[in-house]
Parts: sequence; structure tokens; C-alpha cells
Amino acid sequence: GYAGLLLQPNIYRLSEPTPWQDTPDPGRNCELPPNAFFTANEISNRKHRFEQDKLERTNQENFKRAMRDAIDDGIPDDYKPGQGVGVRGFGTMTLSEIFEYMYNHYGVVSPLEIQKLSRQLDQPWNPNDPIENLFKNIEDTALFAIVANKTFMDHSLITSGKCAIMGTNLFREEMREYNRQNPHGMEDWITFKTFWKNAYTDYDRDQQTMAASGYHSANNIAKDLGGVEMMMTASHHFTPHSTPPWPVFHPPNPIKMPPSNKSNNA
Repeated sequence: GYAGLLLQPNIYRLSEPTPWQDTPDPGRNCELPPNAFFTANEISNRKHRFEQDKLERTNQENFKRAMRDAIDDGIPDDYKPGQGVGVRGFGTMTLSEIFEYMYNHYGVVSPLEIQKLSRQLDQPWNPNDPIENLFKNIEDTALFAIVANKTFMDHSLITSGKCAIMGTNLFREEMREYNRQNPHGMEDWITFKTFWKNAYTDYDRDQQTMAASGYHSANNIAKDLGGVEMMMTASHHFTPHSTPPWPVFHPPNPIKMPPSNKSNNA
């Protein structure tokens, strides 16, 4: 996108480590170096790249004009800088310069809000929530600090993130691996977010697998226990004069034997 056109460099770097650069003007025509030989395929590729650069430049300039028009329409003249006697406006200021001007002149932060800013970084993170929530809390705090003209370096963001993650007591091996890959003083916020987003994705996947496995195991046990409970319940209600809930074997009627003669002979 074109966020780099709007944001101050120290804000833009929270989401993109490479400083923003406007797309340069490629010119009106695709110029080939003189006295140089190019194949038809090379000429075609150069023309294709030229058209792409020209389209990107056109889109960028259209975005700038649209944003300038929206800012001019949305901000009353009383809040714009003076451009001469009786004239107020943003003149030739870039979009990022306009936003910086508005921040510096009208983004006043009270001492109470600065205190709340410090406490916000100490908020614990619940690992049941997406780790993006942790990143957003830290970045929102950093943005507020910039508005309050407070310096916020990468190590401050990373330290806050580490404290929140270590506070869960869940990612000890991952923290060792992160520290091994990123020695102190050689860290940056983008790398920190990338590493921990991947680590959290693995953790979340394991939790879901364990939950699913636990559900099936519990379900099977419940079925087994349910069968036992049914038998025990049936046995409890069964009496010699009642019919049990399972098939009963009935032997055939006994055969009557003739009376014995032993008593007569006696």
C-alpha cells in the first residue's frame, strides 16, 4: 500500500523495516542506451518494465492527489499553517509532513495519558488470545508515545514483548531459541514479530490437536462408562420376578421321571 506516504518514518518502520521511497518517474518514453545492442526479447522486457513502472507512478500520484483533496476538504483552514498574508494551507508539504504538522500542533498528550502509556506496556498477555493482540498493544503504545514526543526504540518494544511472553511460563524453549538466533543488540521489531508469530502458530496448532485428541478420548471413555452405568442400573432394578433388559436363556421343561421303586422294595 501507500502507508509510507502518510506516516512518519519512525512510525512506518514498525510495520516495514525498509524505509519508504516514492516510485521514481520513469519518463515519458522507454529510452534505450545509445550505441548498445539488444535482442528483440531484451527490448520487449525493458518496455514491459517501463510500462509497469509508469503505471505504478501514475497510481502513486493519483493517490497523493486524492489524499491532498480529502485533507484540504476535511481540515478547516484555521488549523492549517499560514502560507502568506491571509492565506492558509499546506502548500507543497508532503502527506507525511502534513500529518506530522497536525501531530505536533494538535496532538497534545496530557501527563496522565503518559502515565497510562507506561502501565499499558505492563499488561499481561493471555496466550489463549492470538499473539497479534500482544503485538497490537505494544505497537499502539509505541504510536501513542511518538505522538507524545517520547522516543521508542526497537529494544523497548522487544523488551516489552519478551516480558509479556515470559510471563506466561509457556515458551521457555522458544525463548532460548529466539535469543540464540538474535543476540542482544542485534534484534529488530519485525524479526521479533515474525519469529513469535511462527512460534505461536505452532503452539496454537498443538493446543488444538491436544484438545481434539482429549475430546475423542473422553468421548470413548464416556461411552464405556455409559455402558457400565446402564448395566449397573439395570442390575439394580432387576428382581427375581422381573425381566432383565438382556436376553435370558430359558431351559426346556424338565422331563418327568417315573417314581422310584426303592421305597416299595424296602
